[in-house]
Amino acid sequence: MDINDYFDEFMGTVWIQPDGPNTPVYPLLCVDLDGIDEPQGDVTRRFCRQGDGQYKVVHSTQGTPSSVTFDVVAWKTNQRSYMQKQVERRCPAAYYLHHAYCGRVDTFLNYDAGKLLPNGLITSKSSGTNARGRAEENDSPDMTEQTFSLSADTPAPEYYGLLPTIGDPASEDEPLRDIAKCSWKQCVGPCGELIDMCDVMNIAGDAAAAAVADGYITEDNATTFTAWAAQPFAADEDIASIVCVQVDRNTTRIIAARGTTDVANPMEIGYSDDEGATWTNVNVGSTNGEYAMHSGALFALDHRHIWLCTDQANVYFSDDGGLTWTDQNAPTPGANESLNYVHFIDENFGWAVGGFRTTPTGLFIQTTDGGEHWDLATAEPKVEMGNWVNVIDAYRVWVGLDDGTVYFSNDWGATWTQRTLPSTLVNTGDGTFISEYEGAIVGYKTGAGNGVPVCFRTFNGGHDWEEYNHTSEFTNAVAHYGLNAVLMCSINEIHIVGEDCDGVSLVWTLKPAGW
Repeated sequence: MDINDYFDEFMGTVWIQPDGPNTPVYPLLCVDLDGIDEPQGDVTRRFCRQGDGQYKVVHSTQGTPSSVTFDVVAWKTNQRSYMQKQVERRCPAAYYLHHAYCGRVDTFLNYDAGKLLPNGLITSKSSGTNARGRAEENDSPDMTEQTFSLSADTPAPEYYGLLPTIGDPASEDEPLRDIAKCSWKQCVGPCGELIDMCDVMNIAGDAAAAAVADGYITEDNATTFTAWAAQPFAADEDIASIVCVQVDRNTTRIIAARGTTDVANPMEIGYSDDEGATWTNVNVGSTNGEYAMHSGALFALDHRHIWLCTDQANVYFSDDGGLTWTDQNAPTPGANESLNYVHFIDENFGWAVGGFRTTPTGLFIQTTDGGEHWDLATAEPKVEMGNWVNVIDAYRVWVGLDDGTVYFSNDWGATWTQRTLPSTLVNTGDGTFISEYEGAIVGYKTGAGNGVPVCFRTFNGGHDWEEYNHTSEFTNAVAHYGLNAVLMCSINEIHIVGEDCDGVSLVWTLKPAGW
């Protein structure tokens, strides 16, 4: 490392987002931020005495993290500052610490390293050198200083600019439709080896003519891919959507949804409990010809809460890992309307979106009881098919539409606001948020040929978006959405699958340098 790899305090700028996520941020140019403390949890070790009199660690555990604390220090002015306003409001605000080598410090997306301090509340305010009525010869006054002590949520993620890596799924050239995370964090110990969040992922796509649709597994975080030993569906039948759920201590189940109509059979899923070596097929519902439309057709919280939406605008639910399915009696759709994508934030609050591309029309439905009752949304963002939906909580929702526009609602769909992205998209294939601040949207924009794949990332709740463009355009005319699915493992790790670029189906990973 050289001198340009390090930061000093003069390179840092503090930002405040006083009105909550997905609202403007403002620079605090004349303040200091000091003493960020992020307790990760105390470690407790238990010892047993051995025969030789020595003590051996027999059990260790780490407690829960604690609130992130920090101080913002400023000089008192003759006007109410943002910090004083927060004292009076007694409401949480996000704070951001950006370090940058070059450029204007009052440009939010000009940074080399950033840190989010979410939902900070002022716990104490103190001041010093307020008044001085005594002086010695040649004395000079000190500035009146105010210190605001804050407590923020944990974790407080750090983020960096992202660099692309292109994976090669065994020279697959049919559109890849979905990607699923199939591993969970694990430390070295009695359960086995070290595993990071997205070490194991599965991807799947369309079938070539007279061939079966292939799926692939990576166990090294998208460095290499291996084709499933067997495939779940018949020749000419696509795989539209996949999820992974843990069904017992040692079994992670892959569930795949058929993405092609079969006029003689109903909707069908396949599941594998051995990483794609063998598959079991299950019929869903009784409507012949029914099938899944998009990467978000399947959604799983866990093996007891799985939803599936279809081209017939039905929503099905499984509480046993996909072995059986119940029709949740979604509202009757309009002519030719499908449901493309379903998403839940917990076992109760969820949305499903779709419509009809040709006319176009939109179909937006929501539930607050896990799908026991589905209702049409109070309002639609616009007359356009919904491609994807992401539920933030019990009142905030994001949707991506088939014309490439993106909307959000802060009142569970009663009203909608369009969020303008840095570039105009021809279409948007997927969008996801892993917190109320961190999210990604993928799609494609007009280029010189078949369109440029593009990914947007936000770390302030969707008000500001970074843009990452792929270096090549799609090889062929877009068959689905260009980029069909995005998996955000963390604010610094994004995996995307899509259609053919440079002769191979796109597996696009974005991470910081050295990650």
